[in-house]
Amino acid sequence: MKKYSHYIQKAIKNHTSLKQAVQRTITNYNSKAMPQLAHEITSLSLWDEDYLEVFDLLLQFHPNDISLLEHKALAYDLMEPLISIQALSQAIAILHQKHGHQPDISAFYHWVGTNYQRINKPNKAIAAFTLAISHFKKGPDEEPVLYNSYHRRAEEYLKINRYDLAKKDALQLINLKGKRAPVVKLLNKIEVE
Repeated sequence: MKKYSHYIQKAIKNHTSLKQAVQRTITNYNSKAMPQLAHEITSLSLWDEDYLEVFDLLLQFHPNDISLLEHKALAYDLMEPLISIQALSQAIAILHQKHGHQPDISAFYHWVGTNYQRINKPNKAIAAFTLAISHFKKGPDEEPVLYNSYHRRAEEYLKINRYDLAKKDALQLINLKGKRAPVVKLLNKIEVE
């Protein structure tokens, strides 16, 4: 049994009040335990969808907890991308209220764009990737997000027949990392069109 979520696991197993189990869990652990609890609930939800409800109950008590929102987005990511997008959007809104650069903003916008890309919403994906790019601050952890955002945005531009913009992003990719195989493949798609 997982350390932080044992009351919740018991409630789900015994079909007792999940809300009471969440309240008891929150009472017994301080907010520093929330990231670990969120991680446990995410892991459990992969095997049992009954755990998904726990995120909303936890967010009633900790509505501004970024790790809870991030884990909710992760838990719903493949099954319900729109719920994942909603959780990420809430996290982004909270991060925008904080002062200074928040490195997760760029990654969260990229994640939103990827979800929109998966459900074939190219204009929304382009907007999210554009925001990911605009929030980029130089750093080793964020460079893959920048590169992938340009690449995915170029793919979305191709879907809406904006070859000029796709080519512009492909050239930006070359400026970032040189002429790699994925960029060459992307340029070939553009040239064919």
